[in-house]
Amino acid sequence: MATYFGEVVEQSSRAFWGDQCDSEDDVHSDSPTNWRKLEVSPSPTQLMSSRIKLFLVVHGPLTEGFVEACFLDKGVPIAEINEAETEGEESFRRRKRKSSAIYSLLSDVLLCICSSHLDMAQSFDFTEKISPWMKNAEQVIILTCSYISGYHITRHQDDSPDTFLKALKTDNFSSLVLSETLEQPNTVKGIPAGVLTWCQIFEIPAVLYICYTRSYEVDSASVKLFQQLFSKLPFKLLKEKPNFTNRLYSGPEISSTLYM
Repeated sequence: MATYFGEVVEQSSRAFWGDQCDSEDDVHSDSPTNWRKLEVSPSPTQLMSSRIKLFLVVHGPLTEGFVEACFLDKGVPIAEINEAETEGEESFRRRKRKSSAIYSLLSDVLLCICSSHLDMAQSFDFTEKISPWMKNAEQVIILTCSYISGYHITRHQDDSPDTFLKALKTDNFSSLVLSETLEQPNTVKGIPAGVLTWCQIFEIPAVLYICYTRSYEVDSASVKLFQQLFSKLPFKLLKEKPNFTNRLYSGPEISSTLYM
């Protein structure tokens, strides 16, 4: 997957669907958090129209903060994806969880923002729920983030930046990849990996960009990276004056990892 999507092998692939676990106990766990089903409202079949040129999937607090500042106020919500409620779950009703949502940014550009409350075990179910839109898309772009402490370098780098982008793509993605390729042995997991794997299997051109950073607060370094990325896309998505009020972070560094 360093220069292409790579081998898809059970349990050892660099992209994990999320429903495959190493632990036998995890596989057979009947925890409601791990196995709660998802539902879309309204139904995708009621929403399909013309061909979609771009389906953008955003996952993670850093990328979501940037997108909300740049896109969301001009996007029209067209669908929500929620955890299904079973009868008698009073505790579930009391919880206020943000839904995943799909927005129409342009007539041929859709944006999907993934809820931060989704469990990795729901990756397959979530991917299936958004698959009707992806099947109708000319290309899919996935945007996610991860702490830099989880990035494994293959060689010493004296001037390694605190925030940078890496990419993975499907075999048939022929457009220009706008960052360096993610090197082995680094992996992507959860919903972003599930979406990219689905696109590879169903031959939908797709690319995943992962932003490695020390903090999930939106700061000037991450803003610059994302602006450079979106300005090079063949879609005019950026606002002239993004509103980053209460999102830009200028205080002391927040530790991203707890070392014991």
